[in-house]
Amino acid sequence: MWDNRSLNHQACGGYAMDDIRLLHRTSTIGDKPF
Repeated sequence: MWDNRSLNHQACGGYAMDDIRLLHRTSTIGDKPF
């Protein structure tokens, strides 16, 4: 698990600057565990 504060939003390699990348977001619903 990670949060967006520590996530690097840059491709690690193998992508040209004009390539389109598909990103997925996953979230849960319900009460917070704490």
